[in-house]
Amino acid sequence: MVAVIEGKEEAFGARYIEFKVHRSETDPGLILGSWLFAHGSSTLIDQSRPDSPVATEFRHVVDCADQHGIPFVWVNDPRRAVSALGTPLSFVPYLAASMSRMPRNAR
Repeated sequence: MVAVIEGKEEAFGARYIEFKVHRSETDPGLILGSWLFAHGSSTLIDQSRPDSPVATEFRHVVDCADQHGIPFVWVNDPRRAVSALGTPLSFVPYLAASMSRMPRNAR
């Protein structure tokens, strides 16, 4: 089981994968997610696809963490882009990819 945390300090020194949330540079209404899981500093195990919607990548990062025994996924969302969707963080994995677009009136 993988726990989703909002601050890396919540891992209390345990391993975690950082999941970064950010807006697309070309379409500010599109919220993207990116992550990287490596063993040490040189061996890449898995990572997000470029310009992938937050919901899609969130499902992938949680699955990757589960497969590799990583107990935490830290959602690094300093600008609260996910919160702007009006969706609690715990519900993010269930968002459809199309839900990663913010309504125009929320921009």
